[in-house]
Amino acid sequence: MIRTPLVWACLSYIVGLMIGRMSPQPWYVFGALAVLFLTTVARHARGRWYEVAVLVTWLFVGAARINLQIDWESFFAPLRRAAEGYNESLIGQLRQEGLKGEALGLVSSIVLGNKVWLDSATRSAFRMVGGSHLLALSGMHLGILYGLMYAIIVRWVRYTSWRWFSYPPLLLLIWGYAWLTGFSPSLVRASMMLTVIMGFTLSSRFYALVSDPSRISARLHILALSALLMLWIDPMNLYDIGFQLSYIAVLSLVVFDTSRNQSPSRKWGRVVNWGVDVVLVSFVAQLGTLPLSAYYFHVVPLTGILINILLIPLTMLIIYVSLPLLIFPCALGVSVLSKVVGFTCKLVTWWSTLPGITVDSIYPPAWGVVLFYLFLLLVAIRRGSEPVSIRREVGQ
Repeated sequence: MIRTPLVWACLSYIVGLMIGRMSPQPWYVFGALAVLFLTTVARHARGRWYEVAVLVTWLFVGAARINLQIDWESFFAPLRRAAEGYNESLIGQLRQEGLKGEALGLVSSIVLGNKVWLDSATRSAFRMVGGSHLLALSGMHLGILYGLMYAIIVRWVRYTSWRWFSYPPLLLLIWGYAWLTGFSPSLVRASMMLTVIMGFTLSSRFYALVSDPSRISARLHILALSALLMLWIDPMNLYDIGFQLSYIAVLSLVVFDTSRNQSPSRKWGRVVNWGVDVVLVSFVAQLGTLPLSAYYFHVVPLTGILINILLIPLTMLIIYVSLPLLIFPCALGVSVLSKVVGFTCKLVTWWSTLPGITVDSIYPPAWGVVLFYLFLLLVAIRRGSEPVSIRREVGQ
């Protein structure tokens, strides 16, 4: 019996997408319907052949879906235009309060996903030190926002009867932020994943599954479900570099589990643990995406992990200071924000001038990169398929 069915379904769907793109055929739809019919008829015959039939169905669905044209752009275009107008008005408010230059460019990029005001020198410096992912809105930025919502709302209602009443406003905040940034693909991916995770978190039963390190299969199912949704909406996301990097980073965090069951009572102990978690997550994510980054960009930042230990907390501070200013702009807050952003830019610029921080002209073979990630995926599936000990099952 397959212990991670949704993961295998997602993999079959992805293989189907690649087959359908390489060899488009009109009969894929009929093949999917035929296999689905046979699977439905033989649904009582639960067994290995039934599972294989389900995976073949997903294979045909993927091959048919990539050749099915759905015009999502016409649906999202009015929403994007409205978001762009509101986005520019928020930036205009910050400019009126005195935010300008590289500070305005960095804030508009990190918080609102607007890179129009970001100069090329700042982009180049962030890229050289291994911090370019901070300039593109992604799951990390949304995770920082969710961390604030968790501290203010979720942690207080998670175990009460009010927890599901908090779900709609939290979803409104998450998807409202995705709309404000123009539904950037990376943020839509993160919003879908966070929507599923938040539902698990508010459910005490499923939260135990996700938070338990032995329940890696639950985390893999969350990852697979969000990937299926993204690839159903737009199959060409499969060939998007951002899509590949974001899911590989999360897969690496699942495989090399960084969660630690330490809960020190002292305040400084919690701060130290938080710092260690930041270092571990940054290290594992960069290690997992290193082969793919080297394949696409041919550059490896040797000190990326070290600089991210400083840049991630600074990014959090920039986001937490900027969000209130978007609603209630004031000169004092903008002054504080300018100093934080100025320090961040000076740190990145100085770090980029250090000798030997990057290795250039790296061209790993495609087959080596593919083999590495196949091995990583097999390790993840293997860990997700490991049976939970009887003691854990009884305790739950």
